[in-house]
Amino acid sequence: MRFDTVIDSRDAKFGSQVRAMAIVFLIFLPVFIISQLPSFAQKSPADSEPPEMLVTEQGFLAISTPKGWTRANGPGLAYFVPEEETKGELQAWIYISSAPIGPDEDAKDLKSYIESDITDFKQRFKEGVVQKEDSLNLPYAKLEAPVYTFRSGEKRNTVEQVVYVGESNRVLTLVLSAREKPAFEKALPVFRDFARSYRGSITTTPSPA
Repeated sequence: MRFDTVIDSRDAKFGSQVRAMAIVFLIFLPVFIISQLPSFAQKSPADSEPPEMLVTEQGFLAISTPKGWTRANGPGLAYFVPEEETKGELQAWIYISSAPIGPDEDAKDLKSYIESDITDFKQRFKEGVVQKEDSLNLPYAKLEAPVYTFRSGEKRNTVEQVVYVGESNRVLTLVLSAREKPAFEKALPVFRDFARSYRGSITTTPSPA
């Protein structure tokens, strides 16, 4: 659901969380499944660095931290803020969330999840506007991800852009949220590069029987 969060966290260390997740990963590796991860094994020779792995409460995400930003305490699976020192309210932030999809869920697939997201937004923000953007090519994952921009028409959480990534049993939403248009436009190129770096995930969800 769009515009659920206003966060001013700036600094957070994830050492203990990383260690805990690493232990869980090593112990329960047989029950982990790899979702849409062909690019790990088919890494382009032009890529000089291995993919970054983000630790989350649902497993691991192969996606690079936004350039010039840092991970912080916040909502969703991962949350990022600009590295530079700022005064006053945080003006823009990036986060990753997830929601289940499938035959036993309210949203059966990626398309129905997006439709539900838009419907919920329009019910909450009567003056809100939703704009469908050109799909974003995710080269490592070999996906064309749907992209939508949400404008609430309110001063609080003015604008968000969402990249929707469908996995086998969930939707990942990669979100840039900003209080005002200038902050949104400044962060948008970094956000797009961040989304393009997505390669896949390793989740703690057991494989279906």
